[in-house]
Amino acid sequence: NALKIASFALLAGVAMPAAAQDAPSYTGPRAEARLAYDFVGAGLRNTQNFQNRGTFGDDSSDEGTNLGVEVGYDLAAGPVVVGAYAGAEIGETQIVSIGRPYRFETGTNFTLGARVGIQSRGVLVYAKGGYSNGELKPVILTGGNAALFNSYDRNRDGFHAGAGAEFTLSGGLYGKVEYLHHRYDRATISATEELRFSRNQLIAGVGYRF
Repeated sequence: NALKIASFALLAGVAMPAAAQDAPSYTGPRAEARLAYDFVGAGLRNTQNFQNRGTFGDDSSDEGTNLGVEVGYDLAAGPVVVGAYAGAEIGETQIVSIGRPYRFETGTNFTLGARVGIQSRGVLVYAKGGYSNGELKPVILTGGNAALFNSYDRNRDGFHAGAGAEFTLSGGLYGKVEYLHHRYDRATISATEELRFSRNQLIAGVGYRF
């Protein structure tokens, strides 16, 4: 864990030098490579209500790293920048289902959305959000009931929202830091159980505006 955090901090440090004095053109296409610290939550939850004690489950979480890319197109109108983007990433975070014979593993994650921000002197601060599709693969351990997942679709639809900042490095080259929260559709596993899936990401990236 310390190595993951140190790697992220190093990349984030590279991505945040002093902003250039001359603001770049924010109108046009861009592409970037990204490294994400990925904190994933998943688990089976019993939906039965036990009177005043509510519902019970085994929500679990773990952390890992994701590598990805994002492409987009921005339009600038004075200090305001609006744009659309699409992204793809892959990771292998594993989440152990506490007290049950299942493990869950992440895979691909796809995003499609829009962003709006304010730029000044080579720094763009923005908010973003849109559609997410994340992969969550169940692994059946000894004693597990594989039939529970017969109709399970491991690619879950959902949404994401977050904010970030881009810093001009040189010419069209930029670095960035970003936070994103993803929440995916719950999956009904049985008449009394559902699978929940979400993630929080801290992202550092380097890209180029064409």
